[in-house]
Amino acid sequence: MNIEKKYKVIDTVFFEGEIDYLLFRFTELSDSVDFFIVLESLSEDGISSFENHKEKFSQWKDKIIYIKTVTPSEDKVQQLFESFKLNEKNKSTIIPIKISQTYDLLDCLNSLNLNFDDVIMISNVDEIPVLPSMEILQSYLSFEPVVFLQKDFLWSKTFIRQENHVGTLCFQYSHLVTNKNISYVFSEKSDERITLNFTPINFGFRFELFSNLESSYEYFVRKYGHDDLEEIKTILEYSRDNLVYYDFKTLSNPKCLVKYDGELPTHIDMIDSQEIGRINPKKHLVVIGIDSFQNIDADGYETISIVSHTTSITSESYKEISNNCKIHYIQIPNKKYYDVLIDDNSLVKFQKMYFLNEIKKVLFSLYPLEVDIFDFYFAGKIISYPWSEVRDNFIYDLLHN
Repeated sequence: MNIEKKYKVIDTVFFEGEIDYLLFRFTELSDSVDFFIVLESLSEDGISSFENHKEKFSQWKDKIIYIKTVTPSEDKVQQLFESFKLNEKNKSTIIPIKISQTYDLLDCLNSLNLNFDDVIMISNVDEIPVLPSMEILQSYLSFEPVVFLQKDFLWSKTFIRQENHVGTLCFQYSHLVTNKNISYVFSEKSDERITLNFTPINFGFRFELFSNLESSYEYFVRKYGHDDLEEIKTILEYSRDNLVYYDFKTLSNPKCLVKYDGELPTHIDMIDSQEIGRINPKKHLVVIGIDSFQNIDADGYETISIVSHTTSITSESYKEISNNCKIHYIQIPNKKYYDVLIDDNSLVKFQKMYFLNEIKKVLFSLYPLEVDIFDFYFAGKIISYPWSEVRDNFIYDLLHN
């Protein structure tokens, strides 16, 4: 930071052997941070990745505080629950090793002779906070702790999830003194993390599954606990190839990744970024009208979408015909919602335009890439466009061009 610092900044990170990420983190945050606290959970064999690679971190040796923790016994976990005065609902969300690490962290912080205004950050190793100016940060922290909402990169530094990631927790030492349970929030499962009053602010990045595909499988199994490796491989490969992502906890609810060309951390090239997305295009057939399907050859298409319109509000949205073929029913309005710029501005024309343009919602559900080709069978002929054109234009205009 380019201002005279009045407060210490303590960066605490949960670490499970991700050496490249830790090196990247220290390099990126070194100028902003007074102390790095590394909380390593040891494997069953007791081997410490950090200690085995200690020489790589020698330039920060005066800043690093290293704490290693082994998986606690059930009796120890129960003692920690009682120490934090957790109720049964809280206990169900806690990761045992992290509650033990949190207890060790509290002991460490209380030994550092910190001032009340000193700043503490707690992150997973793949969550990289970007500190605003200390004046701005303290203006937030003077009221209550904050949580950094971070741009959420998956596989590659060029694509992000649609939602920001709920990541780094940040608070003053005074908050910890008055409510030590602030720190245990980070021992919770990430989707249940925010149980206290943390103000969300948009600062930072998160980088998930940046390692090679084989390492991604191992990380995925370790983090999300799924045991069907073949299913995991299929989903992860599909995710990479088609630029989509899932709720990895439930392996459901796929969404499209978003292209990102904004600001990145200064030293982003220190961590791997995978090449994702397909090179080979897929061909999709879109048939306008159920009766029209009888007139064409549908071989050679990845998907076939037959679209028809209905005015019934109770109609099903689609009917599956086969693994790659569906009939989609698009509900059209029975009155004009807005004026359209066509010569015959009638209800029938409005309904036709509305129907054709709504087809794009069906096509989005196929998760197409820019190179994919859509063949529209419309008015007795095939009209072809790449997804890059379909995505950015009205389908009505394309089919009447």
